[in-house]
Amino acid sequence: YSGLKWVTLLSSESSDEIARALREFHAYCTSKKVTIRWLHTDNAKSHLSTEVVSLVRDEIKCRYTTIAPHNPRSNGACERQWLTMGNDTRAMLNHSRLPRNYAYYALRQSVAVRNTLPRADAPDECALSGFTGSMPSAALFRVFGCVAYAKVYNRVTKMSNQAARCVHLGSVPHGYLCLEPQTKRCFVAAHCRFVETACPGLTMHP
Repeated sequence: YSGLKWVTLLSSESSDEIARALREFHAYCTSKKVTIRWLHTDNAKSHLSTEVVSLVRDEIKCRYTTIAPHNPRSNGACERQWLTMGNDTRAMLNHSRLPRNYAYYALRQSVAVRNTLPRADAPDECALSGFTGSMPSAALFRVFGCVAYAKVYNRVTKMSNQAARCVHLGSVPHGYLCLEPQTKRCFVAAHCRFVETACPGLTMHP
C-alpha cells in the first residue's frame, strides 16, 4: 500500500457531498490508472445512504465495508492519519500567523508534503511514487504563509509595481496559490519570489 493521503473540502457531511467527494477521488484514481478495490469507512449515516452505497456498487464497483458500531479502533489507520494531519495543520497555522479559517490551505499543503516524504519501509520511495509510479519533485515546496512576490503582467504604466506582495498558501499544479491581504483575493501565480523567513500573517507589515 502506498500510504497516499488525499483530502477535499466538504460544505457539509451530507450524502450528496460524500458522493461528490467519492466521485472526485474516483476520477483522480482513474487519471493515475489506479483501480479502487476496497473502501472502508465508519458508520456515519451519510456514508450508508442509498445514494452513496449505489455509487460505490454501480459506478466505482468495489468492496464497501464499515467498522463495527461504537468501535473506532477498527478504523485506526485513518484515525492516526487524521491525528498527524491535524498536528501538521495546527503547526503550520501557528508558524504562518494565519487565522483558523485558512486551515484547509494548511491541511492541503501538509498532505502534499507528507505524500512526498520518504517512506519508512522504503526510503527510496514516497507515497506519491508508490501510488502513481513516478517520482515527484519537491522543488516547488515553499514555507507555508511566507511572503511571496507574484509577478504582475499587463502593468498600467512602466512605473507600476512589477510584483504584488502576497501570502503564500501552497503550491498548485500550475504555480503557487497567492493571497492579497488587502483585497483578500486568491489567485494562482506561475512566477514568484519568496521570502521564506518572513511570515507576517494577514497584516503584511515589514
